[in-house]
Parts: sequence; structure tokens; C-alpha cells
Amino acid sequence: MKTVIGKRTAANIAGYIIGCIVAIGLLIYILTKSKVGDLDNFYIVSLIIICVTFLVCLIIEIQKPTNAIEYDEENLYLNYKKYIIQIEIESIIHATPRRKTRNTYYHYSYGKVIIHSKYGAHTISNIADCEKVCLNIMRLKKNNLY
Repeated sequence: MKTVIGKRTAANIAGYIIGCIVAIGLLIYILTKSKVGDLDNFYIVSLIIICVTFLVCLIIEIQKPTNAIEYDEENLYLNYKKYIIQIEIESIIHATPRRKTRNTYYHYSYGKVIIHSKYGAHTISNIADCEKVCLNIMRLKKNNLY
């Protein structure tokens, strides 16, 4: 039976939804307040392209599995959108968190988890509480040695 260690964060989904709402709001504002002109057509087309881009990114993000990192007694599983990577717990060397630091005053708790094993490094992104996930992976490694 697999146990979940790391889940994906909903921050990107929220960002895409907010971006789409803002683009649709601006589009409605321009359509109701503008008169026929070349510059207004440029803004309308630009906002439609931006809104479609946000929607495509939102659909791609929603299709990703929420349980990103799972484990059983012997293996660690990284769940991507179209495939699953299986890593033996014994072969793990180290797990490294990479937090998103866009702002110097606010530290985000989500980010990437990089798992270094004998066979290479595997990265999975948008993991909630990535530092706790890495600590749990290293505890699994330590407990598996005994």
C-alpha cells in the first residue's frame, strides 16, 4: 500500500484562475467602454490570447496528479502527468528542496524536490512544504538502512 509523502500545491492553479479572471474582466471593460478603432482591436486580441494561454496552463496543471510523491516499503514513486518514476529507497543519496523565492520579504513553502540517487537526479516541482517532504524522504532512507 502506497503512502503519500508529498502533494502538489494549489498556488499555480489559483494564479492561473486569477490571471484568467483579470484578463476576462479587462476584456469586458474594453468591449463595453471602447469605440471602434485599431488600438482597441489590438487590446481585444491580446487579451483573448492571454486568456486562452491562462486557460491552457490551468487545464495542464489540473491534469497533474495531486499525490506527487508516494512510497511503500521498498520504493519511492514520483507521479508525473503521463508516467511514474520508481526509485528504490536504498539507492537514494540525498533529497534537496528548492523553494520559490520571488520576494525577499515572504518565503514560499512550496517548490521543487530534487532526489539524488545512484542512477541520477530526479526533479518534481510544485510540491507543498518541500522542505518537510525532503526531511521525510531522508528519514525513510535512514529507517530503511536499519
